[in-house]
Amino acid sequence: MIALSHNAADRPGNTRDAGPVSTDSGERRDTALYIADLALELRNLAKGAELQSTRSLLELTYYAAYAAAHQVEMPEGELERLDRLGEDARRAGAAVVAAAAE
Repeated sequence: MIALSHNAADRPGNTRDAGPVSTDSGERRDTALYIADLALELRNLAKGAELQSTRSLLELTYYAAYAAAHQVEMPEGELERLDRLGEDARRAGAAVVAAAAE
């Protein structure tokens, strides 16, 4: 299993309690960037596997973490695009459930 943590205290085999993340702005920024990187990698996996609802959620996670790291807002119209993606995912999920019920 691959350790996905950038914090040694969180790696497998380490029994120390890492405690809360520091409120130091540099460490918070680094943590947010790390989360954004992971979310983007996972989003690309979801896209390749055609997991649309998962992809949409990971895109939102990426933007939120990136914005937290850079103190920026989402581009204009991006939230609406993500809402549309979410609606598409919900419709696709409903279609899958309906097809499975037949």
